Amino acid sequence: MKHFALFLLLLAVGRQGLAQENYAQYRKTYTFEREKFTGNTASEPKRVELPFDSLVQKAHFTADLNRALDYVPVYVAVMKPIEKKKFEGWRIQIYRGRSREDAINAKKVAYEMYPNLNAYMEYSAPTYRVKIGDFLEQSEYPSMLRRLKRTFPTAISVRAIVTIIIDNRDELEEREKRKRDKETKEKRKDEE
Repeated sequence: MKHFALFLLLLAVGRQGLAQENYAQYRKTYTFEREKFTGNTASEPKRVELPFDSLVQKAHFTADLNRALDYVPVYVAVMKPIEKKKFEGWRIQIYRGRSREDAINAKKVAYEMYPNLNAYMEYSAPTYRVKIGDFLEQSEYPSMLRRLKRTFPTAISVRAIVTIIIDNRDELEEREKRKRDKETKEKRKDEE
């Protein structure tokens, strides 16, 4: 009972403390009047003079777009000694079937016959395909295809994205040599 009386007392005091005052009497009031258009005050319409250049559009969208597309940042133009690039080309498909073991054996035999040609095994459910070589032109593979047909009678040429390794070391050495020659010429001119 004692606790209940204390609870009622706290409840009564709390209600008075939580009561909110009305501040509406202190707020500022603003009156809003909608603007009314009375018409043109001047007898003649205003004339705005623009310079001739602002009326003519001097935009060459195609030229600007081509310039933006042709821009090559300096860091992209840096040549690496050895690069791998992908091109559209040809490969010779020596196996096509559902057996993974046969595909692995075909790849192994092809690698033993021609270790300098890369062999690739692809799986697209439920078919395995083994392709070898990276040929850029059609004229590069016919002799290889004839030799492979002796071992793999179903070998055919197929279009593929091929990986070509580009060796730029000679060109980089030539650039370095030209750079050194230019620097030595400049030193000689400065000494004279």
